[in-house]
Amino acid sequence: MKPEPSKGLFLILLILALPPAQAAFFIPNPFNAVTGLFSLYLTGQDAFTLNLKSNWYYFSIPLDGTGITLNTLYNNCGILYLYYYDSNVQGYVTKKYDTDTYYELKPGIGYLASPPGQCTIQIQGTPWQF
Repeated sequence: MKPEPSKGLFLILLILALPPAQAAFFIPNPFNAVTGLFSLYLTGQDAFTLNLKSNWYYFSIPLDGTGITLNTLYNNCGILYLYYYDSNVQGYVTKKYDTDTYYELKPGIGYLASPPGQCTIQIQGTPWQF
């Protein structure tokens, strides 16, 4: 009887089959995926470091209680604007550093942002579920 590969091995094989920009979001601890755009280092079940370079990013915060605000994004990355789709208004909403400085990013919302250069964001919190 042939042994079945572990889920971890399947995940690694899946990562290798995906384009680098997609694979980076599926990296299990302690692996590191480096692409031409960014690298993502998982440091534990409820914490990770997001390393960004100058580019546009769609991202979401997968943890509750992170305390990540637009002020945090500005201080760490120089991000002045944050965009997300709001189904209530059926369109994109813009959050601006000068008027929405302490807007806190919420888990499960897809955000769009563009840092002007290389930066790092430390994210810690409790795992979020639907």
